[in-house]
Amino acid sequence: MRVAAVSLDDRAIEDVVDPATVAGGRYPAPATPGSSTPMRAGALTRYAYPEGSAWQ
Repeated sequence: MRVAAVSLDDRAIEDVVDPATVAGGRYPAPATPGSSTPMRAGALTRYAYPEGSAWQ
């Protein structure tokens, strides 16, 4: 039997437009098209390397 584990990184969840959720120990299908990865505009500016404020 093969077992796979996936983790959800709570540190970046506030920067994602439509974050993935976990229900009953599983990831349900997203409510909107896509893969729950679009980032908010402010996050892209903040984490731009090396000039973003997150790297200062």
